Amino acid sequence: MNTGTNATQNLTIYAKNFNNAGGMFVDGSFDLNSKYINTSDSALNVSENVRISGDYFKLRNSTNMVGGMLNMNVWRLSIQTIK
Repeated sequence: MNTGTNATQNLTIYAKNFNNAGGMFVDGSFDLNSKYINTSDSALNVSENVRISGDYFKLRNSTNMVGGMLNMNVWRLSIQTIK
């Protein structure tokens, strides 16, 4: 679970549950493989390619910027916005 701000180069994460409620800034590529993915009130900024694989992916009030290709292999995707 990420609730702070993380900055790194080329990040790969393998987890059963991935929760991001903070900021992730990756100078390079980002690869996320998790069964359950939840991003809520968060920011993801990746300078190169992003690959996301999982069974369930929930996006809620999340700002995401990708400088390269975005590849999502997700079985169920839920997108929620706040008005």
